[in-house]
Amino acid sequence: MISFLNIFSSRRFCCFLFLSMPFTAEAEDIFSLSLEELLNVKFTTTSYFDETLSSTAMSVSSGSSQRWQEQGIRNISEWINTTPSAIVAPRFGQSGALAIRGYMNNSSNRGSAVRLDGVPLNKLREGSGVMELDGFNLATLDSAELIRGPGSAVHGNDAFNGVLSMQTLSPSQPLLRLNVETSTLNETAVSLQSHSIWNEHSLTLAAANRTIPDMEQDYRYKEYDSTALATSQREFARENQNLLLKYQWQQAQQRKLYVTGYWLNFDGDQLPGVGSNRRVSFQGDKDWSDYSSETALLKIGWQEHFNDQKSLEFSSYFWSNKDFLDLDLRHGAPNVPQVLVGETRSEEHSNAQLVFRNDGDEGTYWALGLEYRADKLTDYSETLTHSSGTVLIDDQKNIESGYKRDVHSVFVDGRLHVPQLRGELVYGLRVDDYSDFDRQLSPRLGWIQTLNSESVLKLLYGHAFRAPTVFELFGSNFTQSNFDLNPEQMDSLEFIYHRNTKQGYFTLTTFSNRWHDAIEQVPLSSPEGDFVNHYENTGENEAYGLEFEWQAQLHEWRLDVFANYVRSKKTDSNQHYDAFPHWMSGLGVGYQWSQHWDIFTSTRYYRRNAASYSTDPAFESQAASDFIRTDVTVQWKPTKALRLSLILRNASNRENY
Repeated sequence: MISFLNIFSSRRFCCFLFLSMPFTAEAEDIFSLSLEELLNVKFTTTSYFDETLSSTAMSVSSGSSQRWQEQGIRNISEWINTTPSAIVAPRFGQSGALAIRGYMNNSSNRGSAVRLDGVPLNKLREGSGVMELDGFNLATLDSAELIRGPGSAVHGNDAFNGVLSMQTLSPSQPLLRLNVETSTLNETAVSLQSHSIWNEHSLTLAAANRTIPDMEQDYRYKEYDSTALATSQREFARENQNLLLKYQWQQAQQRKLYVTGYWLNFDGDQLPGVGSNRRVSFQGDKDWSDYSSETALLKIGWQEHFNDQKSLEFSSYFWSNKDFLDLDLRHGAPNVPQVLVGETRSEEHSNAQLVFRNDGDEGTYWALGLEYRADKLTDYSETLTHSSGTVLIDDQKNIESGYKRDVHSVFVDGRLHVPQLRGELVYGLRVDDYSDFDRQLSPRLGWIQTLNSESVLKLLYGHAFRAPTVFELFGSNFTQSNFDLNPEQMDSLEFIYHRNTKQGYFTLTTFSNRWHDAIEQVPLSSPEGDFVNHYENTGENEAYGLEFEWQAQLHEWRLDVFANYVRSKKTDSNQHYDAFPHWMSGLGVGYQWSQHWDIFTSTRYYRRNAASYSTDPAFESQAASDFIRTDVTVQWKPTKALRLSLILRNASNRENY
C-alpha cells in the first residue's frame, strides 16, 4: 500500500474571524512581547535543565500561544510546517505524518517522539505519536518545542529523527478567557480557559472544541478498467475536544506537588486512503479512511529542593488510548479484496521516574535518573465485511492483543564548564533494558565554544535508536511476522553557529546523519499463502543539509525567516527520498502600526522532486511540484477585554498551497 504524502488541497481561499474575550486582565499580550523575552525562551525538552537557544546542545524550534495567535495558526501541524526541515503531510488512516530532515515515505509516522508535559505518547503497535496530531487543541497548550535530530540520550526510544514536545496551559496570573472562532468555510472553534491562585495553591482549567468541516480535497486515482487518471474528492474533515485540569501546590522554592489530567477526543472523516499503484486503484473514487481516537492521561509529581543547587523529583503517569480505523476496499479494482475493514486498538502506558539534579556554579551541572516504563497493547480486534454484506470476521481479537513491553532505564545528563577554553562540554548517556530485545545505549557529546558575548559555535554528536513496533513484529493479513528484528540505529553530527544581536538572532546549522539497520517492508522471495512481504533490517540511509534561521525586531517591525536545503537517500541504491522538499523557506513579516492594530504575513515555499515516494517499484510516484502559500493575520485590540482577529489563509488563492 502507499499513502500519497500530499500537502496540497483543492480548497484555495478562506477567511477566519477570531474573537477573544478575557474577563480578567490579560496576563500575556502578543503586542507587548519584547525581544529579550523571545531570545530567552526556556527550552525544557533538550536537557533535564532549562536551556536557552544559545546554550542548548540540540537543534530546536519553539512555538508559543502568543506566536500562534500572531500567525493565525490553528493546530500543531500548521506550526510545525513553519519550522525548518520539518513537515506534516496527510497520511492514510491518521491526521498526518511527521518527517524531519528528509526520509519522507510510508513510515514517516514513526521515528519522532511525541510528548505532552513530559509524558511520551507514542503507541506500541504503530510506533507513532502523531496519528491524532490535529486532536491537540492549541487552547489547552502553552508552548511546543520541536527537536530536529536524535534525542534518545534524553528521551529514549522513538526520539530517532526528532522530538515534538508540547506543554499544557500554564498562566502566571489569574485568568478567565473565552475564545470564539468562525470562518467562511464553516470552521468553528470555541474554548474556555481559567487559572486561579490562592495562597500556595493554583488551579488551571481549559475546555476546547474545534471543527474543520468538509474541505472538498481533490485527489487523483486510476480507473481500474482503463488505467486512465480520474479525479475525486474527500472531505478531510477533523474535529477535536480537549479537557485540561492542572493543580499545583508550591511551598516557597522548597517543594512542589503537581497533578495534570488531560482528555483528548479526535474524529477524522474521509482522511487519505490507501492510494494506487501502477496496476490498480485500491479504493477507486472513494480513496479515503476514517479514524477516531480517545486518550485519557494522568500525571502526578513531587519536587523537593534541598538547597539552591540540589533537588530530587519523582513523577509517574498513566495514560490509555482507544482508536478506531475504517477502510473501505469495496470500490476498487476487482482483484482487490472487496471488504470493509474495521480495526479497534486499545493501549495502556505507565511509568515511574526519579531524577536527582545538581545545578552547580558557572554552567557546570548534572542530573542522574532512574525510570521504569510499562507499555501494553490491551486489545487489537478486526472486523471484515464483504461487499455482499456477509461478515467474514466479527470483532476477532488478533494474536498481538496483550503484548507487553517493559523498559528499565538509567540516564545521566550534564554539562562541564571549562573557563580556560571559554567553552562547555555537554554529555549524556541513557541505558534502556528492554524485555523483548537487547539493551540499548544512547550517548551524546558536544562542545559549545564561546566566541564573544554574542556568538557561539557548537559541535554536536548524538546517537539514537528506534525499537520495532508491534505491527512490524507481527505483520498483518498480507505481511508475514518477523520476531528477529533489531532496533534501528542513527548517528548524527551537527555544526552550529548562533549569534544574538541587539535586533534578534540568527542560526546557521549544517548536519549529516547515518541511519543503520532501517526496518523496511520487503517482498518475500517466495510468497507463503496470503503473505507477500515482511519487515527486515536491510536499509542503510543518509541525510545531510543546511539550515538558516533569523528572527529580528526593529521598532514596530518583526521578521521571522528560515531556509533550508535537505537531501536524504538510500545509500545502497542511491535512491533519494524525493517526497521530502529539498528546498524550504519561510518569510514572516509583522508590523504594529498603533497600540491597537497589528498585522502579520507569512509566506512559505517548498520545492520537491516528487509528491510521493515508495520503495516498492510497483507504486508510482507523483511528479515534482512547488508549494507556495501566504497567510495574513490582522488583529485589533480596542480594549483589554476584547481582541478581534481577521485571518486570510492562502491569500494569493493558489492551487498548490
